[in-house]
Amino acid sequence: MLIYGLPESKLSQPRNFIGGQVLSSIVGVVVRLIIHVPWVASPVAMSTALLVMQVTATVHPPGGATALIVAMMDELPKWNGFSYVVGVAFGSIVMLGVALVVNNMAPNRQYPTCWY
Repeated sequence: MLIYGLPESKLSQPRNFIGGQVLSSIVGVVVRLIIHVPWVASPVAMSTALLVMQVTATVHPPGGATALIVAMMDELPKWNGFSYVVGVAFGSIVMLGVALVVNNMAPNRQYPTCWY
């Protein structure tokens, strides 16, 4: 939503968007591998993902949900859940491509305002 609705926001820029999503998915998988109880892993994954995003300056609020989704799974996807990370990374790159086209169609909009 942020990359289309608020393209000028710092939270929507490619570094935050891709970095926040990918890092959060990795955190979610790792936490779920360590903590096998989904209702315990979920808040730990979400809060740890936020911490990682803050430390790396890649805060993207939907990243918390990305970590939460995988932490809530009863069974992890193939490759011990890391196929989820690949899916999130690929999906994020596709969404970024679409956002670049759509947001730059209007003459009064520019996306991204900064790449890094």
